[in-house]
Parts: sequence; C-alpha cells; structure tokens
Amino acid sequence: MSAGGLAQPHPSECTIHIAMKPFDQRGVTRVMGGSEALCVGVLIVEDELLIRMDTASVIEDAGFAVYEASSADEAIHILEKHQDIRFIFTDVHMPGSMDGLKLAHYVRGRWPPIKIIVTSGRVKVREEDLPSGGVFFDKQGNLVYRKTARNFNPVVAMCGKVTVAEVEQIVENGALDPDLVHTPGIFVQRLVLNAKPEKRIEQRTVRAKN
Repeated sequence: MSAGGLAQPHPSECTIHIAMKPFDQRGVTRVMGGSEALCVGVLIVEDELLIRMDTASVIEDAGFAVYEASSADEAIHILEKHQDIRFIFTDVHMPGSMDGLKLAHYVRGRWPPIKIIVTSGRVKVREEDLPSGGVFFDKQGNLVYRKTARNFNPVVAMCGKVTVAEVEQIVENGALDPDLVHTPGIFVQRLVLNAKPEKRIEQRTVRAKN
C-alpha cells in the first residue's frame, strides 16, 4: 500500500481501521467562486481537483462555509468578492502568476486579519519563509492501494473521524505521483507499518480431485 508526507507508503495493499463519526446535519454553503456563505468562510486553494474536493468536504463537516480556487489568481478574485473569508488553506505548487507561498504573503499584506495555512506534499516550508502568523501543514499519509484493496478502502477512509492505515511500505515525502494517490493524507491520522502482513483472504485453496 502507499501513504504520503511524513510517510508516503508505496503501492501495495492496505487495511484501514476507522472510528465512525456521527451524521452532521448542520447547513453549510459550498461555493466555487460564487454564492453567499452562511458562516465563517474558508478558502481552499488547490489545483488538484480531487484533493480540493476532499479537503472541502472535511472543512464543511467542521461547520465552515467553503470557497474553492484552483490558482492564486482565482483565489484573489474570490477574496475580493467575499468578506466572510477568515481562513485560507493553500498548496505551494500551483499554476498561474504566483505559487501558494507568494499568495500567502500577498494575502497577509492585503488582508492582514485572514489566518493562513500553507501546505505541501513535496517540500518543507521553513518558518522564516512563511508570512507573519502563517502555519505550514505537511501533507502526510497519502495512500495508494494495490488491485482489489482500492475497491472500498478509499471510501471507508473518508467516513472515519480517526483513520488508521496499516501499510506495507512507507516512502519519502514527494515519492508518490500526485495523480496516483487514492486517499489524500488529510483523511489519514495514523500509519501502522506492517511489511509482511498475513493476507488470509488472498491465499489460494486447491481441492484434490475425487
């Protein structure tokens, strides 16, 4: 199996253990550059669509209104339109006129009250490179599954309040191709390394002929 960031397991099989969270019926608005928010707004700036959607889902569950942008230019446009945004969560590597780190400094200068979280699965951002009050969040725990292990595990991982992934291999941060990640690290809280798991359901049984 494979996970990322602090540990990015390499393609293989993976078992996921979760603690289910209660259904949340709070009403929140999710917008892609439009609509009015119902509560405190969080802007997610991420060019990878699936990662952005998964992150938005988690933040919505926490009770925030979510705005989404795929580039720094789009993020600035959304910030100019919506005064309810109090947090920005941005990836470092993005297309456009500036990357996430430059965007973070731009936001700090133009909208000082906004809280800034910078994230990356490829590089470590030093504290001195962040804008004042900014926080760096390492994308850890990205998972890649092998063959039938990807049937249900990706869905189950997103249902857990706490997800513990048992993995066969942990690789260095950035070793996984982002396009091949099945479960983004934001859904994974713990990794357990088991290099030689017992795979009972995968063992073949051959009956003797009568």
